[in-house]
Amino acid sequence: MKTKLFFLLILLSLASCSADDNEVPAIVNSGSFTHQGETYTVNRGYIIPVYTGNNPLYNQYKRQFYIGFSDGHITWENDLFVCANDVHQWIDFSLSTSAANSSNMNGIFPFLFGDNPLDMNNFISTSNVITDIVVENGQTVDFIDHNGTSMSATGSLEISSDNGVYTITYSYVDDYGDEVTGTYVGTLTVLHNHGS
Repeated sequence: MKTKLFFLLILLSLASCSADDNEVPAIVNSGSFTHQGETYTVNRGYIIPVYTGNNPLYNQYKRQFYIGFSDGHITWENDLFVCANDVHQWIDFSLSTSAANSSNMNGIFPFLFGDNPLDMNNFISTSNVITDIVVENGQTVDFIDHNGTSMSATGSLEISSDNGVYTITYSYVDDYGDEVTGTYVGTLTVLHNHGS
């Protein structure tokens, strides 16, 4: 009887282990960026993807896409990013892919100081670091903004993805000579589709 009970316990423990092994872990969006010695938490990722349609009005967006990260809810209204009351920091990037209508965003995207962006493959044209955001009643009333552009910033951003989960790392020196580094792992919420 003890032997049967012993084997039953082993079978139950194996069954519970294999059930645990098959569970898919929940996606936890997490990340942070450091700017001027301060580290800011971001736990939401956003994207405006490249335009894949045929309307010539949106040709300029066939290679261009935007990604951004915040600690709160961002929406898109009247061609502007809109911060909810829970947003305190935001970092975004305007990037271009190597080919028109490409949905493949994996790769390294450098700033292109001294180069002609139109001759390059993947590149960053601008980045914005916005901190100390104060939103009251749906209106942004205060913030500190630092820019990085392809005219003077140096560094790069790298994107990889697997089943809709993105790993994004970046390190660059902005227009003011300040170093910005950061990471984000998680999903990206679509804010807007050009032409829709």
